[in-house]
Amino acid sequence: MHTHEADSEIMYIISGKGKLINGDSDTPENAAPGTCHYCPKGCSHSLINDGETELVFFAVIPGRK
Repeated sequence: MHTHEADSEIMYIISGKGKLINGDSDTPENAAPGTCHYCPKGCSHSLINDGETELVFFAVIPGRK
């Protein structure tokens, strides 16, 4: 798990499957193709590959230069 101290992050799952864990929740969310996840500035999250193939995602950190 890591924390986004200065920026938010948006993740979009392209292929594979996994679990998304938010710092404020004990219940992991399923991550599959088409899943979009938002982690606000100051929050923690983690993405775990629990599938048998690569977990491919696209991440955007708005405002980062």
